[in-house]
Amino acid sequence: MIEIIEQKSISKTGIETDNEDGVFVSDNYVAVVDGATSKDSNLYEGRTGGQVVRDIILETLAKLKGNETSVEGVHLIQNEIEKQFPAAEFFHACASAVIFNVRKRCIWMVGDCQACVNGKKYTNNKIIDDINSHTRAMVLEAFIMDGNPESEILKNDIGREMIMPFLKLQKKFENKSGYFGYPVFNNVSMPEDVLHSKIVNIDIPENAEIVLASDGYPELKPSLKESEEELAKIVKEDPFCYKTYFSTKGLKKGNVSFDDRTYIRFKS
Repeated sequence: MIEIIEQKSISKTGIETDNEDGVFVSDNYVAVVDGATSKDSNLYEGRTGGQVVRDIILETLAKLKGNETSVEGVHLIQNEIEKQFPAAEFFHACASAVIFNVRKRCIWMVGDCQACVNGKKYTNNKIIDDINSHTRAMVLEAFIMDGNPESEILKNDIGREMIMPFLKLQKKFENKSGYFGYPVFNNVSMPEDVLHSKIVNIDIPENAEIVLASDGYPELKPSLKESEEELAKIVKEDPFCYKTYFSTKGLKKGNVSFDDRTYIRFKS
């Protein structure tokens, strides 16, 4: 039994059709899906690659019965992505997800979405994101130290520009073992290639209060209000995300936040 307490999903631009996140609720599953931000301008039927993969994940979750193990469920989802949207025919795309299996009472974290269970936070961050975000911060700091005004440097975000080759390179490590490897839903890997050893599995007690969210919330809190307040604080104090909160991108002019964000809190 699922009792929804609160939920929200909004794009970084404030325009709903731009949102690459998604939320799913059924008797069998509750999930948040985060379609990866595209590194190019490729579209399929008016959707970004992240939106296409997100939609396939949501559609597949609706078909699952709830008796699947994490391996079975992830394989079924990955197989549908590869079948419907193969990179060889279209273009590379991927998404992360945090999925609560209601019947088996466990959470699967594929990629860098987040969860909070009875106040305890769980993450599955990528080492490669830490490297790229700190490298971007170093570049921005170096240019500012040389006397360049912050406003000029960040007008076109020279830090992100300089790490872009690495952002594009990181797809080579999707579902690969080793230090830089990380699990993800994509349209390149075969189902059996998904790194189950790096998927976080969390057993959930009865009558738990659960939060599932995308990484658009830099600091996940037990309530939506607290999470929004923490986000607003970071947007105000470090809008370009290189001083106290490190990211591969900052707040783009005209946007409402750094990234799409989705939050759902419920009891089960």
